[in-house]
Amino acid sequence: MIFRTFAPMKSYLLIIISSACLLCACNPKSKRPTYGELKAQRIDSMIKAAERDIPMLDTELQQACHRYDSLSAIVETHRQALKLTEQELNEHAALRLHRDSLQVKFDTQCARVRFLHRKLDEVNTKASDRKKAAESPKTAK
Repeated sequence: MIFRTFAPMKSYLLIIISSACLLCACNPKSKRPTYGELKAQRIDSMIKAAERDIPMLDTELQQACHRYDSLSAIVETHRQALKLTEQELNEHAALRLHRDSLQVKFDTQCARVRFLHRKLDEVNTKASDRKKAAESPKTAK
């Protein structure tokens, strides 16, 4: 008996829920991002991450260059005075290796940022071209 009295309420509730779902689906703010937009967002986040690493690598590289240059001056004076030790030579070679590896990392990161900027420009250009093609009126033949 109680269920019979709630039967009309069920239909009204169903109508309200279905109309709410339709309104949410038609809302332009709830538009899903396109594949191109998602790709552009991903590339943009990769650019930001790479750009955060560049200043740290730059400071490390500058410090390594400074240490290498100061040790090179010492090694050269000891070499000319014939007082060069094996330990100084090994340390000099290790610092050169460390400096060169930091230089490679820095150059790679800068190249990565340049590449990602070009890729982002390509994605944005393709998206704008598609948008222009979709907006332009189709000519009848």
